[in-house]
Amino acid sequence: MSRAPVSAPGKAFLIGEYAVLEGVPALITAVDVRAVAHDSRDPERCAPSDLSLAAHIGARDHLAGLGQLIGEVPTVDSGPFHLGARKLGLGSSAAVTAAVVGFHLAEAGHDLTLASTRALALELARAAHHHAQGGGSGGDVAAAVLGGSLRFVPGAPPESLAHPSWLHIGFVDVGAPALTASFVQTVRAAAGADRPAHARAIARLASASEQFFAGHADPDPAAGLTALRHATRQHNEGLALLQALSGAPILSPVMLQVIALAARHGLAAKPSGAGGGDLLVVFAGSQAELDLF
Repeated sequence: MSRAPVSAPGKAFLIGEYAVLEGVPALITAVDVRAVAHDSRDPERCAPSDLSLAAHIGARDHLAGLGQLIGEVPTVDSGPFHLGARKLGLGSSAAVTAAVVGFHLAEAGHDLTLASTRALALELARAAHHHAQGGGSGGDVAAAVLGGSLRFVPGAPPESLAHPSWLHIGFVDVGAPALTASFVQTVRAAAGADRPAHARAIARLASASEQFFAGHADPDPAAGLTALRHATRQHNEGLALLQALSGAPILSPVMLQVIALAARHGLAAKPSGAGGGDLLVVFAGSQAELDLF
């Protein structure tokens, strides 16, 4: 029985936040910040988190049904997802869940490189993540299990999507953690109070997603980047509508300053994730433009 370390990446949303919960396609990419599940015999180790326990129990019960036994909960190192005491908005909970599920599947002899094993890992990790943390689109779990960049729609198989060669992507940490679940709950509560206003905001976000995917697929760098600029502008307008409706501080003053600065440099920028002062994604036509920014 092998108990070799298994890691899973974090994630970043490129487009589709909030609207993905209404069935609108989102583009999500894995990032090279990883949670590592490993064997630990240290009696002084910390107690496992709720996420690790949920992932362990889900994998244990499924594998027991196949006559395959596993050991205790692994220790998970998610240190790279933090900057000092502050958690970065890179999907650490999904990465931890995926790493624990992958660890136990590998321990039971499943080949993690097989598509069938990845599909099983995704099913188990989604269920464990939902059990421990409640709602959400599941896109962060898909990125943690499958890696790469994904066109994601809830309830449908994620599709791998290669980035065009002309597209360069950067991220800006604007220094304040955001509680995604809290923001989503606030927006959902406000939607119930004013359905037409919520529908207008989601329509704006859906249009942004459609335009973004069209620009992303355009082989012409100038046309593609122009479409991404328009799409991110529409997305930010949709977020502003959700903010006005719900009162959730989705677009912080610092975020708006960075978005404006990117526009002055001819780039496109938007929050990555639920907003609130956490992470911004910036799109450029060259690495030099990103470096200058």
